[in-house]
Amino acid sequence: MNIAVKDIIDKNSTEEIRFIVGEPISIQMPFELTEKITEQIDRSKISLLNGKFTGFDRLSILEHIKFYKQWNNTDIDATDLLKQFDLESYKDQRFVDLSDEFKQRLAMIHVLLSNQESVLAIDPFMNMTNANIRLFHKMMSDLNSSNRSIIVVVTKTEDAFLVSDTIYKLNNEGLNKIETEADDTDEPNIRRIKARAEDKTIFIDVDDIEFIESNDGKVFVNVGREKFGLSDTLTTLENQLLNQGFYRCHRSYIINLRKVAEIITWSKNSYSVVIDNLDQTKVPLSRNKFNEIQDLLMHY
Repeated sequence: MNIAVKDIIDKNSTEEIRFIVGEPISIQMPFELTEKITEQIDRSKISLLNGKFTGFDRLSILEHIKFYKQWNNTDIDATDLLKQFDLESYKDQRFVDLSDEFKQRLAMIHVLLSNQESVLAIDPFMNMTNANIRLFHKMMSDLNSSNRSIIVVVTKTEDAFLVSDTIYKLNNEGLNKIETEADDTDEPNIRRIKARAEDKTIFIDVDDIEFIESNDGKVFVNVGREKFGLSDTLTTLENQLLNQGFYRCHRSYIINLRKVAEIITWSKNSYSVVIDNLDQTKVPLSRNKFNEIQDLLMHY
């Protein structure tokens, strides 16, 4: 099943959002459009995974799994699912007593046990623990193995990169692939960068920068919980910040190595760098950078 873009943005468009087996699709869009795309899906063909998962208060985790198995007539082993989602010790806990973390795991199990050919996940990483993000990647792998497709819709660009390096953006103008720039400009090192703050020009010490990102053709610097626009390209900034403890960890991100708290492995080909800030921001890390950044972090 495909979803017509015109039905989501309420404008004429010939574009469609296509579910593709073996290729998880990641789409960033405003919150209000996530509600509209949810309304457009055929629930008989598409399983919905969102933050509104509800179960039966009196049933335990194991009883839920057995119910889903019988309802969908599937032979997936319940014991294997409990082990995969680290729920063996909690199998007898009733739904009403479950934490949000365990409810999210049960929702992912529900998706795996459903018989719809496609899955639409709406902002799945919101309020999700690192352990559950890893389990989400395992769920995507299982869906792929069973020739099912998944589209992940997010409101934050950095969450989109947790799914795929190729991401799309949907807004009132339509559906577009998010492009990243690449050039070979050589620039001298700098100590401060110039940024825009409404109608003012401000100068930010490079030591205060947490990370720099490129989003939909625009470049932003992140300092604390503030984000400021920049006029330079990522490649220009990468060269200007050379030998100052900054690293191009992804085609759309430059990070301050001194601000890195940890590296997380979500799956064999998916990694994130965690920034040491109040939000513990997760920045995507390209798989071909995984070994190199670990060597660099030994010196910062």
